[in-house]
Amino acid sequence: MGRHSKMGLTEAKQPRSLLSKMDASYHAASGKLRSSSVTLNAQACQDFWHAQWTASSSDEGAEYTRNMPMAKDNKHMHTRTKFLSQQTGESTTPVDPLGMGIADMDCPPPGVIGKRLAAALSSHYGYHDIHHATANAVSHWFKPQGTQHIAANSPVSPHSVVGVASVVSAVDVALKTFCQPGDSIMILTPTYGPLKACIALNGMQAHDIAISTSSKAAHSINLNALCENASAMVLCHPNNPTGTVLSEQCQEEIVTFCHQHNILLVTDEVHSEFGFSSPYRPASVPLFGSKSRLRDRCNIIHINSVSKAFNLAAVPGASYAIVPNPDSKQQFAQAIKARHLEASFLSQLALIAAYKDGGAWLNALRHSIDYNRQFVDFYFNYHGLHPDYTLGQAGYFLWLNLESKDASRYTCTSAARSFQACLDRGVMGTDGQSFGAPGFIRLNLACHPRVIEQALDRIFFNRF
Repeated sequence: MGRHSKMGLTEAKQPRSLLSKMDASYHAASGKLRSSSVTLNAQACQDFWHAQWTASSSDEGAEYTRNMPMAKDNKHMHTRTKFLSQQTGESTTPVDPLGMGIADMDCPPPGVIGKRLAAALSSHYGYHDIHHATANAVSHWFKPQGTQHIAANSPVSPHSVVGVASVVSAVDVALKTFCQPGDSIMILTPTYGPLKACIALNGMQAHDIAISTSSKAAHSINLNALCENASAMVLCHPNNPTGTVLSEQCQEEIVTFCHQHNILLVTDEVHSEFGFSSPYRPASVPLFGSKSRLRDRCNIIHINSVSKAFNLAAVPGASYAIVPNPDSKQQFAQAIKARHLEASFLSQLALIAAYKDGGAWLNALRHSIDYNRQFVDFYFNYHGLHPDYTLGQAGYFLWLNLESKDASRYTCTSAARSFQACLDRGVMGTDGQSFGAPGFIRLNLACHPRVIEQALDRIFFNRF
């Protein structure tokens, strides 16, 4: 296998017994839920990734993607390669890299999306305004949909929806529109780096509020750390990289605090489709503060996108803001339009197709990620490991402390104890430094579980 190839399913080693043991455990634990409408099958979860990784290379466009960096040797894999994270480590790792860094997934989006976009590209070349259809699709998506949501959201009016080019640009515009240079902006830490960069680049001051990943305080923050003199609070919720979902009570207290002190609350909710609070019953996480009183929610700008949930970063799929306050919505929409940062025509078509016809695909994906998350816990228990890590209650990340001061957590002497050590072993994760947490690594679990096993084998046992 060439140095520049990604270890795909067809090239990987034969499955070790650990996955088989995991399957038996998964079947036994999920057996009590067999009467539910959800199909719980460990093999089906693995097959979801298998089907994506062994997709025919004769698909339209595959010849082009095989010539892209890090994909040229993978003739039996699909086009998704996490090439950015692999490109970073291409010159430093002497072994075959496992791309587990950048936050996209090892699966193509639902086929219906590509078909809709292809049809549009063959017939639509001018300007098109389909915002009304997009807003209605968003509004309908947030209605109760059986197991689609953990709990019913408050109604989302189509009139509150603003199409935007990207989540980060929407956060940036919100800060520019409603805050001033020098203002204090509350933000959780660790968190997604570009959100903090928005604060700094606008000449504002970040007021950090730490997230606890301990089991006793995993759903809350220190509310005493909230700053009543802040102009805004920027939340990544569910949090990236920790997967934290704040309790309803904590959300309500934050919303109430911001309302009382006239503080803008901007929420990046792109990981909300991946909620795993209940094992074997993955579902979407409701809009932040949706259980709070309606009058207290008038200061919120919710921002989301189909790009993350449906793996549409290359399109990209449309992003959007939900702004319940009509005056704030008008002001925000005007600021977006003035900067030509509206969602594009094709990105909106992708959103409409995803939200209309992608529900079954998303549910299958969520169960496959739920299996992978449980496999991580199973792996550590099976090997008697006690690392300092969290999966949180949402998302598809493993957040691992490589430099824990508690020696009892790393009883195996061969464990990698730095981000560079992981790179040297070909595990291409994301450096915790980019989230404000040096010494940590974020690993993307949206891949075949065999890749996860290989990555953990390399990190903890230096085994290839």
